[in-house]
Amino acid sequence: MPVYNTNSTSEQPRAQAESRVKLSEPAAALVYRGGNAQDFVGLRIESQALSVAFVSNISFSRDPLGDLYYRDVRDLADDCSYDIYFKVGEVLSVTFYGDDPNSPFAQFVSRDLASALGWLSYYVGNTSVQTQGTWQSYIVVNIVAKLFCRSRETSAEIDLTPIEKTVKFSLPFKALSTIIQSRRHPQPQVPQERFNGHKDIVDYNADRILFYPQTGKSEMTAYFIPREEGGASFEGQQFISDSPTATWSVL
Repeated sequence: MPVYNTNSTSEQPRAQAESRVKLSEPAAALVYRGGNAQDFVGLRIESQALSVAFVSNISFSRDPLGDLYYRDVRDLADDCSYDIYFKVGEVLSVTFYGDDPNSPFAQFVSRDLASALGWLSYYVGNTSVQTQGTWQSYIVVNIVAKLFCRSRETSAEIDLTPIEKTVKFSLPFKALSTIIQSRRHPQPQVPQERFNGHKDIVDYNADRILFYPQTGKSEMTAYFIPREEGGASFEGQQFISDSPTATWSVL
């Protein structure tokens, strides 16, 4: 039964984690529900400071932000299981363990500021939910970029001027004329030759655009997140391209 309700505030699991281990670094998480052919719970946690990410099923986001507590960074390198504890509007706590769920080697703790975890109640007590994933290396670099959409056209491009690269792709709808600058957000560190003629899947949502070579894989080429100042965001419906249609080239 890997999903649990809790009456804790965010401070209680944080104190619990600190009593187990003395090391922690900032981290970002996404807990999400998958559907279609198989209903599942997905989890992604990344820590740029530790250059690691935990992936269980595949998706991406950086909300909520919290802290990753760990005993030894060398533990964050293999397959493992996890349990989720939550209270809507209060806390998200995820414990990671090997063979013994009572002896976790790492724990992620954050507040549920967006009150976005209510759907997890569906899984409480459901022993068939699979909660396993993999810790992997996650090395990123930070780049400021700009997104350009021409008025009433379906074409768009993102210029990464600091590294003299650009990526062009098509939208399934006609956009308004838009120029959005990203914050200084991290991009996965990939070989420079990847950007010369390389093609990626486009995964477009209201708050980010992802680029990756294949669906169902954890590898990403880059992601773009707009500045929060001024409420900048993307328009149109969420979509994922059927094939690699985004093309990278030199500016």
